[in-house]
Amino acid sequence: MYSLSNTKRLGFFLFLPLFVCSSAGAMAQDNDQDGIPDALERQLLERFRPFFKFSNDGGDDNFRPADIWWYLTKSEMLTNGDENSSACISNRSLASNPLVLLFDKNAPCAKFKSDDITQNPTQTGYHINPVNNVNGEGNDPGRHGNDWNTVKASKRTGLYGHVTSIRLSSRFVFSFDQINNGSLTGNRFYKIEYWQFFGYNSANKTGDIGDHEGDWASVQLIYDPTANLVRSIFHFAHGLLFRFDLTPANTARIQLARTPAGMVKEFDGVNFTGQDLELSHLVLGGIPPKIVVDQNQVARAQNNMVRVLQDGSTKEFSHPVVYIENGTHEFFPTEKWKYYGAPNHNGESFNYLTNTPPNLGEAEFPLNEDRAAQVILKFNGFWGTYGKYNDPPLGPILHKNWLWPATSSVRWLITKQLGF
Repeated sequence: MYSLSNTKRLGFFLFLPLFVCSSAGAMAQDNDQDGIPDALERQLLERFRPFFKFSNDGGDDNFRPADIWWYLTKSEMLTNGDENSSACISNRSLASNPLVLLFDKNAPCAKFKSDDITQNPTQTGYHINPVNNVNGEGNDPGRHGNDWNTVKASKRTGLYGHVTSIRLSSRFVFSFDQINNGSLTGNRFYKIEYWQFFGYNSANKTGDIGDHEGDWASVQLIYDPTANLVRSIFHFAHGLLFRFDLTPANTARIQLARTPAGMVKEFDGVNFTGQDLELSHLVLGGIPPKIVVDQNQVARAQNNMVRVLQDGSTKEFSHPVVYIENGTHEFFPTEKWKYYGAPNHNGESFNYLTNTPPNLGEAEFPLNEDRAAQVILKFNGFWGTYGKYNDPPLGPILHKNWLWPATSSVRWLITKQLGF
């Protein structure tokens, strides 16, 4: 927690120019074939990498970030959501080589045909199932993630990046329902996505209500290369989007704070009042009782506030601040808003400026920056099995906040309505 200085009126925060590669050939290399040089994608992912603030809720989070390759070595794969069913791919096989998770339509356990979205462009019922005891470790190692010492040393455990371009008719019209195809006109913008994986989502409620295995969280930006400015920042929590467009009206009021991590700039947008928001409430009468989102409060959360950390080297305010819920890992732009029954997202535990994550590339053309990229980009099932009134998540590619490139041959074959 930190206190902010008195409000000051300033316009947009400017960013430094992108570095230019010394080798034209290196700059032009585009191994994921999305029309963006790989070197430029890496520069963007490095420049805007987020600042993570984990939260305390009676203790530090016991369900930590999990490296995907490591998580798969602690898992098996099932053809359904029953944890007691026989494994389609055994833990022994995954521990030996997690890439065996992907198989074609002729594999012996291909109940729903292939689990590779480039061969079977649909959501399937395959489930990754973290097992309880791997090599005598016990206590659900996959669920609990890598140990905190590993996470804090790496500063990117379970974090993955993705960059895609889209043409927009104006600066602030990006829509998650927009079809990114060849018919769009306007200037080119880049969508920069950071995806964080956890092995388990725990609301810490009686009966495990709301818990599920596997957890993907994300913070994203829209970057305008012509103006060299970030235009929008997106946080996602509990299936809700918190959007902040960096318009002149939204950036007219700022507050600055010196923190142990460095200077933080807060933008107070047109909907900012300084009051806490109650984003949901409980409705009794069902089993379990139903939590209902307050749409008026969610509307007030748009263009309300966002914080960015100053880079120690470049001195630009370029790193979105992310408050991460204890156990449930939802990504908030502030500690002040509340979601009924959810654990704290007070940011009062470990924190770090993330290191540059590996760039995943695209589903048809994964990059080789991380050995798990193929599985992350292609697996068309669920990243867990157990869930109590809450399904385990699908992978990033089956979220609508993953932007497929206009050149994709797969996205247009996915007919299912995708959620955040």
